[in-house]
Amino acid sequence: MSAGKGGPDEPRNDVTDKAQPAAGPVSVPRRLLARISAAIAPMREKASSSSLAAWVEARIPPAWRSPRQLILMAVLLLAIVLIIVTRASGFQSHPAPGTTAFQVGDRVVLRFVHSTGSVHLRPGPDGEVTIKENRSGIADAIQTSYQQQGDAITVNVSVQSGLMLATWVDFDVAVPQNISANVALAAGTLGASGLADNLVLQDTNGSIGVAGVTGAITLHTTSGSISASRVSGQVSAITDNGTVTTSATHLDGHSLVQAQNGTINFHGSLDPGSQTVVRNTNGAIAVTLPASSSVLVDARTPHGSINSEFPSVRAGRDADGQVAGGRLGRGVPARLGIQTMGGSISLNRGP
Repeated sequence: MSAGKGGPDEPRNDVTDKAQPAAGPVSVPRRLLARISAAIAPMREKASSSSLAAWVEARIPPAWRSPRQLILMAVLLLAIVLIIVTRASGFQSHPAPGTTAFQVGDRVVLRFVHSTGSVHLRPGPDGEVTIKENRSGIADAIQTSYQQQGDAITVNVSVQSGLMLATWVDFDVAVPQNISANVALAAGTLGASGLADNLVLQDTNGSIGVAGVTGAITLHTTSGSISASRVSGQVSAITDNGTVTTSATHLDGHSLVQAQNGTINFHGSLDPGSQTVVRNTNGAIAVTLPASSSVLVDARTPHGSINSEFPSVRAGRDADGQVAGGRLGRGVPARLGIQTMGGSISLNRGP
């Protein structure tokens, strides 16, 4: 018996049977589809090319169909696309992680509700306010939400019950330098530096501090101290329960420095022609002015003493208590009124 054949009851073991299996009923449709696709492909290419040619003939004038003109058109189109993309990206904000950005105009009103941390304002890009959170304590126990309606931005802070003393969030707020800003805080410290326009800072229960700020400035806290350093402009600084301290401060326009229960220490200068009132209900007042100042002084206290380091300002007594008045220097004077109901007054001569 040969090697390539078996017996009458054994299958044939031919090598060609394994390499080339017999065509079944499934292979026939596949072959037909392949032949149809091969026949349609040239027709598709021709249709596509003819459609493109028709589009070009219909929309592009013959004078523009030369390769050079087409290249110039492509370059011009690319330039237009780049300009659009560049301008669009200029309005996009890419704040740092933990920062929320808002588009604003020439004024902004910020309200921090149920916040017990600090809020500090500093100069930022034009047309945008960014608020960055700095969480302390158990960060996962803090929830913040933001809402903007026109120029007003409200920030709500929620801390799980029982963690208020050990968990809080501080906010670093960047605002345009020459923007009119009105900021209110429920509790915590409120501060600003480097700004140069109308600024209103209001704190219900906490201190306020500003440095390097110019313009019309209003500082008001119900319970807390106020400090101002390197401030110039028309200032209204009022605390119902706390101290007021200024250094290197220049006042103009109609300014008011007032405390209800606490001392006032003013170190600064007064613009010629300006009017300033330093008033206290229950506390001492100390005012230090440059030696070269030109000021008309009027000081009064019904229950306390008045001391002046300027020889031209002399203290005396009338029916209402201690009084002192006089003029410092020459030139156009500023007007300064100093009043306290219960405390002493000191007018000090600075360098």
